[in-house]
Amino acid sequence: MKASKLLLFILLSLFNHGQASKLAAPSEMLAIYNAYVLGFLKNGATRTLPPGLGNMALVDFGTFVKDTLGEINKYLDTDKYVTKLLLRGGETLPKAHKVMLQQLRDIVISTRGSNAPGFSDAWNIHVAGCKRALAGTQGARLNEMFSVGLKPMFEDEFSGKTLQSSSFPVLDTDVSYDRENWGLTLTANGDPASTIKKYKTWYVGLRNSNVAGAKSYINHQKISYLHNYS
Repeated sequence: MKASKLLLFILLSLFNHGQASKLAAPSEMLAIYNAYVLGFLKNGATRTLPPGLGNMALVDFGTFVKDTLGEINKYLDTDKYVTKLLLRGGETLPKAHKVMLQQLRDIVISTRGSNAPGFSDAWNIHVAGCKRALAGTQGARLNEMFSVGLKPMFEDEFSGKTLQSSSFPVLDTDVSYDRENWGLTLTANGDPASTIKKYKTWYVGLRNSNVAGAKSYINHQKISYLHNYS
C-alpha cells in the first residue's frame, strides 16, 4: 500500500466519525488483517474473514483496506460492527468491538498447528502483529476514555479543578495509555490529602451515575483484550 493511501486511511478513520474510538480504528484494521492472513493460509477459500474478498490469492494490506474499509467505517460511529460483513457466518445484528476482537482471537487460535506451506513462519509474524495491533487498540481506547470521558466529567463535577494523569503500559506490551492519577491531581489543585476520598467516592459512584457520559465510560472501561495465543 502506498504511504499516501495508508495516511488517507488513518485520517479517514480518525476524523470521519463521532462516537466510537477513532484512534483505535487503524489498530483494529491491522488486527483483522493479521487474523485474515492466518485464516487464509490454513483454510483458503473456506476462511472465516472477510467474506467480500476473492478466494484465489492472499491479498496485501492495501487491497484488504480498500475492500473492507467501507464496511468498517460504516459502523465506527456506533462502536459496533455488523459482523456478517466481516465474518463468514456472522450475525446480521451489530456486535460490540469487544466481541468482534475476541472473535478474531478465536480465529487466530483455531489456525494454530496448521501444516500449510509457510504457515509456521507466518504464525510467528502475524500472531505478533495481532498482539501489537490489539494492544494499540486497547491503548487508544483507554486514552480516549480518559481524555473525552473521565476528565471532562471530573472537571464538570469539581469546578475549577483539573484531573491529572500518568502513563501506564498495556500489559505485556510496549504500548502505553493515560490513566487518572489522584496524587498528581491533589498536587496540581493544591488540595489537602483528605480530598482524595471525595474524588475516589465520586469515581466509584460513576457506576450508578446518570451523569452524561458516565454509562459510556463504564462500558468502555470493561473492554479487555486477550494477548495470549499460546
